[in-house]
Amino acid sequence: MAAGGGRLGWLWGGAAADALPAARRAAVHARLGAIATLAGRPAEALRHVDTARSLLPGRTAEGRHTALVDLAAAHAELGGPAPDRLHTAAGLARRAVEAAQAGDRPDAECAALLLLGQLARNQDESAATAHFERARATALARRLPAPRAAAEVQLAVTAAGHDERPTRLERALREARHRGLLPTTHEAGFALALEHVRRCDFDAAGDVITEGMAEARGLGLDRALALFRLADAVRHAHQGSRAETGAALERLDPLLDAAPGLRAMSYGLARAFSSLLQERHDAAEEEIARALAYDTENPAAGDFGRHGIAVLLGVLAGRMGRRHCSGLAAAGAGGTRWNRQFAGLAHAVLLGREGHREQAAAAADQALAAAAPYPMARRLCLRLVARPAYDDGWGTPVEWLREAEEYFHAAGHHQAAAAGRALLRGMGASVRQRRTGTEQVPPHLRRSGVTVREFEVARLVAERISNRDIAGRLHISPRTVEKHVASVLQKTGHPNRAAFATAARDLVPRVPA
Repeated sequence: MAAGGGRLGWLWGGAAADALPAARRAAVHARLGAIATLAGRPAEALRHVDTARSLLPGRTAEGRHTALVDLAAAHAELGGPAPDRLHTAAGLARRAVEAAQAGDRPDAECAALLLLGQLARNQDESAATAHFERARATALARRLPAPRAAAEVQLAVTAAGHDERPTRLERALREARHRGLLPTTHEAGFALALEHVRRCDFDAAGDVITEGMAEARGLGLDRALALFRLADAVRHAHQGSRAETGAALERLDPLLDAAPGLRAMSYGLARAFSSLLQERHDAAEEEIARALAYDTENPAAGDFGRHGIAVLLGVLAGRMGRRHCSGLAAAGAGGTRWNRQFAGLAHAVLLGREGHREQAAAAADQALAAAAPYPMARRLCLRLVARPAYDDGWGTPVEWLREAEEYFHAAGHHQAAAAGRALLRGMGASVRQRRTGTEQVPPHLRRSGVTVREFEVARLVAERISNRDIAGRLHISPRTVEKHVASVLQKTGHPNRAAFATAARDLVPRVPA
């Protein structure tokens, strides 16, 4: 969308400008500022806000319009880099609530309350919920369906951090989309994509991300596009796809200025997990440190791991202790189910070091119960804490490592699986031998020179599955799939994949459902 002097420039010249009262022009500039923020143009947004303020010299006379200006200013503040931007935005949002009440603007009051809740959620979840519920109550009382739907989305985002499944968030997202609430829809889509990733429902996450990126790109909404590109990087990272994670982060990089705070999240949610699954623990520590540093310079409104994985890694490395864990469960993002698994195990490790073995085992049980919906994260936690648990004599580290190794082997996380086997050997435990897989390749294909990986691809080709879907299932790039398909066709003498699929129907074992 063009700036104020472009497509909408006719508003500001000649008789048209004189015909609009100053307060109305201020409201128009406030809305243009909000649009510029969504488009990822913070400097332009601030110019509109400054113009709007100059048209409203007094606050009390035009409360209806000052609420809109303060709200636009709060969003513009979030769009620019500054260490205190969250605090400043919260102050502006509180002013917007007061002005909206004085000027009888329930729509603006609801919007400001929702922003206050979003800003509070990371530090004080109960306060955030109170803001969201107040916005919903106001919307219901004043019969405002759009603000009510937006409030339902924010309450659902909070609930998704505690629920077994994000069903409520899925319903809220559908209603927001039905009502055409684009910013709310994109925020909910980003939150839902992350919840799907955490639960290892990567196909569902990919669907949400693809739809969101297409819509944001088509509308020129760089901030929303940045959110979905970050979610895409997190999706690849949690599948252990290092190359795809790097490519997704490269696509995100040009948009980071449009969404300050996402840089910290890109390190904490994507890079660090990719490194952990690759057994690059020093790299993961460095990436968490960079996330914390970026958050200090330009705070993230969302959770990037400060209250979860960063605490566990810090405790394991001996850099964090009891004071870093105290109060986490009551503090905003620290109380989410996702973070409780990491923070709870950090607490267990500290108890074990202090000699409280039974208490450490009980704390670990609670943390692992919280981890139940998160298959990959649970096994990553088991792999990380098994060694200190074994050394300090608490929990069941051998059983934990066997569970983790089995999962990582099946998921193709070979470095993590190998690390689990090495730890088991170091504990004197028996280790299951992992064969190369050549015995799975039928003899007639082995004689043709088909490799294990080519056979994995061939089985899916025989099911007439597309290269893109094969890449997703095997966690490899579509280009790599193309190379394997071409090699299989050449080695088996078939002119194309359709011919191979027909011939292989009875010769290649079907992929189990």
